[in-house]
Amino acid sequence: MDVLDFELTKKDMRKADGLDSGQSELIDYLQAASAEMLNRLKVHD
Repeated sequence: MDVLDFELTKKDMRKADGLDSGQSELIDYLQAASAEMLNRLKVHD
């Protein structure tokens, strides 16, 4: 099964654009606890 074998129409893309809330669904960047957690992550050596 090829899950990438599809095309989106312009109508599909407009619908998908309407789902963008303009903010992260995973992290609330305005909360101090989120900033502290992100600052503890090691992303490189």
